[in-house]
Amino acid sequence: MLFRCFLQACLYIFFNYASYSNFNQSYNYSELDSLIQGYEVKGNLKKCLALAKVAYQKSNNEFEILDSTFAYYTDLLGVYYCLNGHFDSAQSYFLKAIEINKKTVGKNHSNYFSAVNNLAFAYEKMGKYYEAEPLLLEVLNLEANKLGKNHPDYAITLNNLAILYIHIGRNQDAESLVLEALAIEKNYYGDSSYEYAISLNNLCTIYFKSKKFEKAAQLYQKVIEIQRKNFGENHFYYANPLNNLAKVYFGMEKYEQTIGLYKESLDLYRRIYGANNPIYCNVVNNLALSHEKLGNLNQAKDLLLEAVEIIANSELKNHPRHAIYLNNLARINTKLGKSNIARQQISKALSITSGVTLNFNLNEHNIDYYTAIAFPSNQHILVFLKTLETMFDFLLYNKDTNSKKLQSYIAELSIHLLIRTKNSYRTEKDKLIVLTETHKWILKRFAMLNITNEKGLAFELAELNKSVLLLEATKSTKAYQISDLPEQLIRKEFKLHSMYDSLENKLYQYKSQYKKDSIRKIINEVNIQLNEFKNLLEEKYPKYVALKFQSNKISIPLIQNKLKKNEALLEYMVGDTLIYAFYIDKHRASITPLKVQQQQLKIQLDKLRTSISNTNLIKEYLDSTYYNFQESAYWCYQNLVAPIIRGTQDKTTLIIVADQELSQIPFEVFLAKKPSENTPVKNLNYLIKDYAISYHYSASLWLENQFNIDQLNKNSKMLAIAAQYNTNLQTNRKNTSLRINQQYTALPEAQNEVKELAKSFEGYFCFDSVTTTKQEFIKMASNYNIIHLAMHGVLDQDEPIFSGLAFSNTRNVIDPNLLHAYEISKLKLSAKLAVLSACDTGYGQFEQGNGMASLARAFMYAGVPALVVSMWQVDDLATSKIIQQFYENLSEGMNKAEALRHAKLTYINNAHGLQAHPLYWAPFVQIGQHNPIQVTKKTNWIFWFGGGLILIMIGIISYFLIINKFSKIK
Repeated sequence: MLFRCFLQACLYIFFNYASYSNFNQSYNYSELDSLIQGYEVKGNLKKCLALAKVAYQKSNNEFEILDSTFAYYTDLLGVYYCLNGHFDSAQSYFLKAIEINKKTVGKNHSNYFSAVNNLAFAYEKMGKYYEAEPLLLEVLNLEANKLGKNHPDYAITLNNLAILYIHIGRNQDAESLVLEALAIEKNYYGDSSYEYAISLNNLCTIYFKSKKFEKAAQLYQKVIEIQRKNFGENHFYYANPLNNLAKVYFGMEKYEQTIGLYKESLDLYRRIYGANNPIYCNVVNNLALSHEKLGNLNQAKDLLLEAVEIIANSELKNHPRHAIYLNNLARINTKLGKSNIARQQISKALSITSGVTLNFNLNEHNIDYYTAIAFPSNQHILVFLKTLETMFDFLLYNKDTNSKKLQSYIAELSIHLLIRTKNSYRTEKDKLIVLTETHKWILKRFAMLNITNEKGLAFELAELNKSVLLLEATKSTKAYQISDLPEQLIRKEFKLHSMYDSLENKLYQYKSQYKKDSIRKIINEVNIQLNEFKNLLEEKYPKYVALKFQSNKISIPLIQNKLKKNEALLEYMVGDTLIYAFYIDKHRASITPLKVQQQQLKIQLDKLRTSISNTNLIKEYLDSTYYNFQESAYWCYQNLVAPIIRGTQDKTTLIIVADQELSQIPFEVFLAKKPSENTPVKNLNYLIKDYAISYHYSASLWLENQFNIDQLNKNSKMLAIAAQYNTNLQTNRKNTSLRINQQYTALPEAQNEVKELAKSFEGYFCFDSVTTTKQEFIKMASNYNIIHLAMHGVLDQDEPIFSGLAFSNTRNVIDPNLLHAYEISKLKLSAKLAVLSACDTGYGQFEQGNGMASLARAFMYAGVPALVVSMWQVDDLATSKIIQQFYENLSEGMNKAEALRHAKLTYINNAHGLQAHPLYWAPFVQIGQHNPIQVTKKTNWIFWFGGGLILIMIGIISYFLIINKFSKIK
């Protein structure tokens, strides 16, 4: 990812260049420009720098300081200082060029844009990420107004901002910027241009960071080929993607190929940049890591020593990259048994990234201090965390009496810093990357616990990474709606945070430790003011603080306080070699480590899911799939449930908080007893025969929902829609985001399902998609307490946000009647229950720290606390029967979990043969609040009127009979 704004300066020069022996001022500007262009095309950046110095001096002698020509060559000299690794010098020339351009041509000129853009690039290379961003945003805004958003210069700035965001972990923001730049450059230059290739290189980097290695490798090869054709094989535009492709192969564990590519790019970097350039030593570091993976530790050590020496003597000695090299070197020395050297290198790396001295002196008293360090950027935090990981592993190699305790503190500090980093990111994708890393540290912290004595802490740790983003959304919505904080205090809060951020930005501008310490003192003073302000809010506005400031407090006693006597909560946390299972009921709590390897769990759950959800396989190979089902369902009960619920016969409801692959299986199908060979499918001892089961994304969300139960909502009406599909349409969906090319099949039982509901319950009922479209649903949805949708669910496993509910089929390429998950999540619904009578509405991709990405979760984001959803393709007729019975049970006062359980048991008892198979009744699960909900049944006026009429007639007849009787007596 090399900077290219300076190429604007040379675009008008196309004629051939000549060789030269001496640089002197006898060249005119046209000749100098031609020579610079020629050596730049050759990749000889040193000679470019020498020529740029000549041009700068010449213009300095011939023109006034406030002259556009002098400003141009000042900027150009900064570019070549930057590309040669002299960033301090580059910064001073860029600042000078900015001031001259501001005074000569003004801020609305391309020369000013270029100089500011170049300064931002230098800051990015120096690790001054916070200083770079406002500069790039300023240029982007100016260029948009002056040049328009389709101009190639605008695309350059988009790319530079994207590169910055990649460095600080905002990959999703970066991706959208690069994609916009690619579209501009493809239209302007074509997709064989070097401009397009550089943007494509940036996109590859984002894919690499997201671990999409195959995709990244394919595109990097395309970039390499484009740049080979444009520049040959001796140019940095060719060397850079070559180095990046090697990184991808490293991620794919193709280390032999990696070493070959790194050696080739290393020779190119050495020729282009020189052996003392910090850019060159980055490739040295990468090559060292490949040798480490192949066990060549001494070769790796020598290469890293070279990289550390180069950067330590450069202008980047305080850059996070220096800490990365030291961290890698410490890891190698640890493996080589050189513990004292490794210890020193770890301490130095921590100091470079944090600005404070942190040796091996972590303890319970100073963790909060280190958590609150004013890091210059998120990049510094991430490198600091990497070094903490090296420190953790160092203690594994060099155990002493305090190692385990110190490892606990390292894990705790890492978790706190990761939570802090996650909270600083804006997009969900970037937060998910941090949550995955947090999970690793939580497992490490678990390994340090005495779970018998510390089960409360263990439970809090398990909850730290469960459905985090959904819980945040729930709390944010509540804070927005309920906040009682006066406007003046909101402004004061904003001002304090702005002051803190400004000081944090300035921190990295200063080189001297004295100035850094001075800034940190002011930061600490602002921190004190923030704490005082927080204390004021806690005293005067406790509701706002609880919703906005306090971390999510969860504990076993809090859960026990809200559980009913007949309920138990089971929560799982899956590790590589152990599954930690929590059991909590009203009076008892325990944690059980289950000795189940993650790979073993995956095999059993895959076998179970296939044997109960694959319709074609079950019907074609009934005997073998039935055997597989019995075997895996019994294994799951014996290994995942039985060790936890022994001695709890008085419980009738289980609340399940699953993890990873466990989220994709309904526990109801587990077999509590090993079946005999010929046991009929309806007679198996399913777990559902003993328990009603409700699922939740986290215990924290479950607890949150307990404070918001409103089962007596005045609006108890139902909105029920059944889609009607025109099977005669020939649709073509090849180009849709969902990658579908199929016709929706008709769902006649869905029509009947809603028609039957219309007979029994109050509400709005629609049997076709002509009168009720997606847009009509969106308008009406917030007015109903129960939402029932009977239609096709469309699952997109690659991009779960594009999964949807199909209100109809249509000829359009992009279906306007497909309600996507991302659209659902933005709705503001007041419903207390949503029943998604469709396929795969509860199934999706597991996201570490955020649960199952599914349509069900989208409805929870929209504010619906309880759902009934499916885990696979459902049978139309079986679904209709179960759902009808479910609502009848609800209307009789059963809670949601019990209502669904009894509906399933009724179905099983009435089913014959294969129809009793879990394929038909097991896909539907209840998620979220399981309390009772009011469902308004229709009054049968014909019955009451007819009954009343009969009573009246009986009364009249009785009257006349009595009168007649008295007449006879007289």
